[in-house]
Amino acid sequence: MKKKCPQCKLVNYPTAIICIRCGSPVLWIDTDRATESRPGSRILRRVAICIMVCIAALAGFYISLVFSAQPLEIEQRMIVRSAIEVLDDKGFTSEAMLLRRLAVFRSTDNWLNAS
Repeated sequence: MKKKCPQCKLVNYPTAIICIRCGSPVLWIDTDRATESRPGSRILRRVAICIMVCIAALAGFYISLVFSAQPLEIEQRMIVRSAIEVLDDKGFTSEAMLLRRLAVFRSTDNWLNAS
């Protein structure tokens, strides 16, 4: 426990009755409870920050790969669509759906493959 001056906000010695700086009476403050936090909450906060940093790094990496390559031309898009239709007709419906909805097709290499 420490004593804090209400006027100048100086934290004085525990044995002080008046403030060393301004001379006014000091108040007791409980520093143990003010700085005390549960260790589990600090760990969860660090884990959450780590997960957010990892997601941001992966998103930045993915975006840089997609935007560093040229998109498909119209003829190339038609070829890719017909290839996906062939997969769908052969029974690979879930894979064809993923290719239609999630895959990003590019015509040139990105910076990673180029290096």
